[in-house]
Amino acid sequence: MRFRNHAGRGPACRSSAHSLERALVCLAILVVVSVRAAGAGTAPAGAWPIFRGCPSLTGIAGGTLPGKLHLLWTHESDGEVAGSPVIANGRVYVATRDGAVSGLALTSGEVVWTRKLQNEVRASPSCFGGMVLVGDMAGGLHALDAETGAERWRFETKQQIMGSANSAADRVVVGSYDYSVYCLDLEGGRLLWKFETDAQVHATPCIVNNLVVVGGCDGVLRLIDLKTGAERQSREIEANIAASPAFNGTLYFLGTFSGAMLAIEPGADDPVRWRREEKDGETFMASAAVTPDRVVFAGRNGIVQCLSAVTGRRKWRFRTKRRIDSSPVVVGDRVFVGSNDGRLYALDLETGRKRWGFVAGAAIPGAPAVAAGRLVAVAADGAVYCFGGDARRPE
Repeated sequence: MRFRNHAGRGPACRSSAHSLERALVCLAILVVVSVRAAGAGTAPAGAWPIFRGCPSLTGIAGGTLPGKLHLLWTHESDGEVAGSPVIANGRVYVATRDGAVSGLALTSGEVVWTRKLQNEVRASPSCFGGMVLVGDMAGGLHALDAETGAERWRFETKQQIMGSANSAADRVVVGSYDYSVYCLDLEGGRLLWKFETDAQVHATPCIVNNLVVVGGCDGVLRLIDLKTGAERQSREIEANIAASPAFNGTLYFLGTFSGAMLAIEPGADDPVRWRREEKDGETFMASAAVTPDRVVFAGRNGIVQCLSAVTGRRKWRFRTKRRIDSSPVVVGDRVFVGSNDGRLYALDLETGRKRWGFVAGAAIPGAPAVAAGRLVAVAADGAVYCFGGDARRPE
């Protein structure tokens, strides 16, 4: 793996190599301090505003769920779904492939509003600043009013948007298949900077303090200054990156399209803390869930596995019947993950034992969302399922 430092590089410039020692020193200053100050990152207890719960994309719920989950309501959308739901302000937001974006009441599943976009949508929505942000397959990023669905602003990239928009410090960051990462003003959608990569950007950018961490189909993991758009670090992973990186406060983790699982420790003599590769056709589209001591990967070979975040040693593995594109979510001592076998699983974080399951009947391609004591999952056929405690049977 080759390291590159670009402290003075502008957002649209090409790379220039520097020494490994200089890269490590700069990386320690820029990343270690800021990441450890930020902590692992969890979703707020009452909301799940982005498909991994929080801007650092950890997939960790800040709230809790009842020990026994019951199906509270089901909503049948008219179109197919490729992405994940999000929860904010007492509502569930989902987008279907035919371009319909809907806000549902979290308590009942009742449709509050639906807005039909002109183009197909495969990206998961996100909810920041009182707006629902969603990209479409023509390259448009739409900001819809979270209360009414009215369009507040729209920004056009040149090709499709497959990942979620992320936000911090009143800024929106999104990747596009036009080889670029865009940073916009959250309030009005004004372009602040554009960063050009060497291939399509599929994954959702991770934001930790003032750094944007993004991987793309060029096989390079980049650290970009959120304020200026200048690239601060880059490193070649030697594989396409479709999954989003996730931080646990000390290390960051990602799975590659070639099946490698990586843990990177900025500032160490050897920054690659560990690298693990499987030989059974594993490919990662799903993003990892990370805690201070564990990391959970889910692969297209249908296997969920938990590794030590420190050593990479496998603690357990669980096999589903089909591939997994659903990014796992950790809630307390349970891991929730959907599979293309049409099932939603709850696994014990310590042992990997199955503790609960639900048969949806259609693939569950997106990550579940957790907020206010409820879990929401969406099947590919458009069915939205909400689970929680049974009010008739106190936990």
